[in-house]
Amino acid sequence: MTKRDQKGTAIALYLQGERVVDIARQLGVTERAVHRWLSDTGVREQVRQAHDAAISRMLARSVESAEDASSFVAGLVIDETAPLALRLQAARTVMGTALRLLETYDIVDRVQRLEAQATSYTDK
Repeated sequence: MTKRDQKGTAIALYLQGERVVDIARQLGVTERAVHRWLSDTGVREQVRQAHDAAISRMLARSVESAEDASSFVAGLVIDETAPLALRLQAARTVMGTALRLLETYDIVDRVQRLEAQATSYTDK
């Protein structure tokens, strides 16, 4: 395997989540060589994009399950057969989450307005 092939294999393995030490061992090269290959600007961008894609997939799964989780917890609040302590904790969870969401939306709105104002000042 040529050095170029090794570098390509190292990058592919790293993007698949392999550790540098394992990549080096598998390819019969030093960890320093793998780190050097991974430090290339183009490779760092590939790694960043792969991490961004993984985070986006995790976020999408979380958002999909959030509605079910919210419904479940809200159901506990009104379930008269559930222990009172559990119902109170569920109510606290629902209220706390709702408040955090409202605060987040408020902050996003305020930041967007500030950014719009800043853009209008720089355009003048």
